[in-house]
Amino acid sequence: MASNKVKRVLDLNISFSVGEQLIDWMAELEWDINKLSEETGIAVDTLNAIIEQDMEITEEIAQGIGKAFYSPGFWLRAYHNHKEFRQHC
Repeated sequence: MASNKVKRVLDLNISFSVGEQLIDWMAELEWDINKLSEETGIAVDTLNAIIEQDMEITEEIAQGIGKAFYSPGFWLRAYHNHKEFRQHC
């Protein structure tokens, strides 16, 4: 599982979906999908669905992403903020 959380501050843009944000941070950290899976404990297929915006961010998924970046609450808020943002576009 995750050995170290990413401690540095990474910018969050609410116009990005959770998947887009993960892609951006993976590129910045030079991680591939397998590394993200290793760090979060989330299956690659599930991560691909998140990246494709085909999956809701549940408490369980937020817990996994929170192992690598920030906290579960952060990811739940990011998901809901982006969803609300898209409704107003």
